[in-house]
Amino acid sequence: MPKLAIIEPIISAGGVERFLHGFIGGVIEERITDDWEIVLVRARTNSAGIHVPWPQHLLAPNLRVQYIDSENSLSRALGWLRASRRVFGIPFTGGLKRTFANAISSHGPDRWRAYCGDTQPWIEYYLRKNRFDVAYFSYPYFLDPPRLKMPIVATTHDFIFKHGLSTTPAAQRLLDSQLPKWFEACSQVVVSSQFVADDLKRFYPAWAHKARIIRLGIPSAEREPTAGEVEAFRKRSGLPERFVLVVGWITEHKNQQVVFEAVTKLRDRGLRIPVVCVGPNSNALNESNTAGHFRRRPQGYVSKILAFCEGAGLRNGSDYFSLGFVDDFTVECLYRSATMLIVPTITEAGSFPAREAMRAGCPVVYSRTPPYEEEMQLIQGNAWMFPTYDSSALADVIAEVASNGEEARRRSAAAKEIVPRIYCWKKTARGYFSLFEQVAGLRGTVQKDPATHTVHHDSPLPQPRLPTG
Repeated sequence: MPKLAIIEPIISAGGVERFLHGFIGGVIEERITDDWEIVLVRARTNSAGIHVPWPQHLLAPNLRVQYIDSENSLSRALGWLRASRRVFGIPFTGGLKRTFANAISSHGPDRWRAYCGDTQPWIEYYLRKNRFDVAYFSYPYFLDPPRLKMPIVATTHDFIFKHGLSTTPAAQRLLDSQLPKWFEACSQVVVSSQFVADDLKRFYPAWAHKARIIRLGIPSAEREPTAGEVEAFRKRSGLPERFVLVVGWITEHKNQQVVFEAVTKLRDRGLRIPVVCVGPNSNALNESNTAGHFRRRPQGYVSKILAFCEGAGLRNGSDYFSLGFVDDFTVECLYRSATMLIVPTITEAGSFPAREAMRAGCPVVYSRTPPYEEEMQLIQGNAWMFPTYDSSALADVIAEVASNGEEARRRSAAAKEIVPRIYCWKKTARGYFSLFEQVAGLRGTVQKDPATHTVHHDSPLPQPRLPTG
């Protein structure tokens, strides 16, 4: 029985978590674990610092979870030093502890670094020791590719940093130095849309031939809420009967400020429809209303939105609601409560929230960008679009959707019927494992699946070149 290692050392909160849940769900539904032994090697916490246990319904025979750490007291102590806060609230002590822990675990021979919990040598040691047939990396960012003899496959979800958004110049330089190493090391690189494939060709043309498009499915909670549960949730949360919903990290590339600008313009026209924000850092929008102002004021893009809200007189709890990180069931309740979901993003691979909302029957409004124009075409135009930076146009669309219930219901019903056929985790699982079989030498070709857009090959794939150093 072939062995696959799915490696996730970072777990980007939101997108990658939901990708892994959906992908493994498709694997289990397709009974792929009858033929493959799969180990999910993952970090204990996501990028928001939250430990989200692996769901019990996503466990199966021949599928197990292995956390990335060395099972010894030294690595646990170093992990505690990295994660712990200041000593007695003394400034800079938290940073000093992290620096000390990193210095111990990042220097010396590979075996020592692995023993101390340094991620890359730990992964190399674990994969060599357990002899996998394929190593798959679901988020190959902020990490050099490990030096392995087995075939490597990775998914590059997007190239947002190449557009100069949501990353610091130092992070941009780091990613631009690391990604070519990944492209060189990988047998194949999976992307989820034609837009990302085009970006790969644009920014890294030497490796564009390695790209394979396999569309993703729709994330879902373990169960859907009833109408009674949805209404009880709305009342318990203090949400109004009409609101627009925005889901995800509050970051520059997600462009949430245009939504706040649009609802302000609607307010000035006499139409009040508040914004509800959900995402790992969305509760930071509460900071300006904290009594005493002892908390550190948010920085970056969040502070920009806060400044706009203060200048426009938008109040938390009436003009907008910032709910922070919520579980999947709560998100499902929100989709069924919202007047519409707005996806204002400047650029990314695609939108899980848009597909979730469509499946729940919630109207969706997209920014007019290439990845969403691609999605709009796939769902046969059953959503709304606005020019990405034009808050006046967005205000018009919000007013149109809110006032024309019959058209909103017609489009959302059509999207609800179409979207599960386009985005299906079982198709995703079949596409990925067809690719894994090929790179492992278990089959000679990858058959083309029109639903996943996986490309057919009759000739052997090029062998991966191992990174040096």
